[in-house]
Amino acid sequence: MTSDMVTVNGAFIEHTDGMVLSDALMKAGVDTGAPMLITVNGVYAEKNKAGHITIPDNADIRIMPLLSGG
Repeated sequence: MTSDMVTVNGAFIEHTDGMVLSDALMKAGVDTGAPMLITVNGVYAEKNKAGHITIPDNADIRIMPLLSGG
């Protein structure tokens, strides 16, 4: 993996000092209004706390949409 990068569902985005989860999601173009489950390096991250979760360089962020219906 390249230094100063993080991945969001496998896509590389540039890492910046002090990056928080909401920054990474915005850079990746993620619609944060949709229901989703987020993990950072395999650990669950609460979407409503995304502005306070610091993202380390080389982090692996995974987003899984929550589907409903019937």
